[in-house]
Amino acid sequence: MNRLWTAWRNYWFRPGPVIDLAIARIAAVGFQLLNFFFWARPSDDFVSFSEQPHLYNPLALLRLVFRPISPDWFPTIGTMEGIYAATVLFGILALVGLATNISLLFFALGSAVLQAHAYSFNEFHHPEAILAFMLAFLALSPSGRALSVDRLILRLRDTIRVRRFTPSRPLEETSDAARWPVLALIWMFSLIYASAGFYKLKAAGLDWLNGYTLRYFLLQDGLRWDIPFSIGPAQHQVFALAMSYGSLLFELTFFLTILFPVLVPVYAVLGVLAHIGIWELMRAGFWEFLVLYLALVPWTRVLSAARQALEPAAARRRMEMIYDGECFLCLRSMAVIDSLDWLDLVRPSAFQNEGVKERCAKLGITPLDTRRELHLILPDQTIYRGFFAFRRLAWMVPALLPFAPLMYLPGAAWAGPRVYRIIASSRRRFETCENDACRI
Repeated sequence: MNRLWTAWRNYWFRPGPVIDLAIARIAAVGFQLLNFFFWARPSDDFVSFSEQPHLYNPLALLRLVFRPISPDWFPTIGTMEGIYAATVLFGILALVGLATNISLLFFALGSAVLQAHAYSFNEFHHPEAILAFMLAFLALSPSGRALSVDRLILRLRDTIRVRRFTPSRPLEETSDAARWPVLALIWMFSLIYASAGFYKLKAAGLDWLNGYTLRYFLLQDGLRWDIPFSIGPAQHQVFALAMSYGSLLFELTFFLTILFPVLVPVYAVLGVLAHIGIWELMRAGFWEFLVLYLALVPWTRVLSAARQALEPAAARRRMEMIYDGECFLCLRSMAVIDSLDWLDLVRPSAFQNEGVKERCAKLGITPLDTRRELHLILPDQTIYRGFFAFRRLAWMVPALLPFAPLMYLPGAAWAGPRVYRIIASSRRRFETCENDACRI
């Protein structure tokens, strides 16, 4: 019994990379927010739903949520608009990773309530369910341990606590709870596809494999949605037979990814191609499935391989940031820059380190200069100081690009250095110092 429990625990809770989970969080939450804003805005339906109380048959989730009022209470437009606004707010917080788990929990709940409200008027679509479950899984996982504001805040606290800046290595960070949400997603995919396959056999039996059934649906959807691309293939029996056998085989064997994880990339590629084909031929969108397939990508391996392949070129492009290792504000600044430097373009160097002083002396940078402002040294030995160092950095680091235009506005070159100087001269307000660095 202990052996079975150990095997079960090792299956779900082996250490896994947290950055994979963080990317899954960003993909799932980002898609749902885009869905709310552009493609299927829940608020567009609130008025029409309010005019059809005779169709309202609340699902179990709504009965539970509204039980304090009444299990069968008919929610007003104002109530649903409030839930919608709160859900979007928590979604934005979950996307950037601020109070990640709590934000994700309320975002998942709000998304489920909004979807259940739509379903309570006899309007059912099944792709949304798997996304709702995945959001709940992410809320119970360490998905905020990377690529998040929470992570940045933790880095800032640790940097000040130890009074030393250490570059982060997010690709190497793991957690015992980072793997189970992805495994649960694979199980859900397996159950969904298996149920779809068995339903085909139950509804049509072996007639599903004769090709004519699929040709009928292709012609029906091709004429309904005016898709010439689907009408052509519907006239070829060989194509219809291949697609009929292929779809059923894919659905009934997807569970093999549970037994043989090495098959996950293969079935993920097949699944993506299948859903793209379904959209092109039948205009049936399974966008939630396509987005969640991103969670099955081993991003840590992909990014590690890309970094190794680009290492020689990246080394030639790396910029050196000279900072005062005894200044708390400088340490915090480096922690922020390091958190945003996803491509590892910046090499931080504390002036107090061996060899850095000598290198700076050759470039005409004095100890007093480093204590007054940060220095950015490009590979061609061009030097940028203070505000201009940050402006150049914003132009070079992709994560900072949205802020770069603001630093090039008219008057920025005059106001920027002055604002930088005021902040630098007030560094003692950020932390009490016990050395002479903060007196400069």
